[in-house]
Amino acid sequence: MSTATEISRLSTARDTIRDKLIAFGLATSTDKLDVLANAVDSIVNRGAVQATVQEGDTYTIPAGYHNGSGTVTGVSGGGNY
Repeated sequence: MSTATEISRLSTARDTIRDKLIAFGLATSTDKLDVLANAVDSIVNRGAVQATVQEGDTYTIPAGYHNGSGTVTGVSGGGNY
């Protein structure tokens, strides 16, 4: 591949990463690739978060990456959850 083709490929990849990080509130529209890499590196892997709550309790979901297999469970005590 030519140098111009490689630069174009890397610029497109950078823009895709930047757009996603902007949507997550972790980047701005002018951030360079090194800043974007640092933003990705700062995302904490929370895996599968588990929580048990009772009626009236709240649970704040922690910031970070979640693998989608976490659960929040309501404990008997009456009322709606």
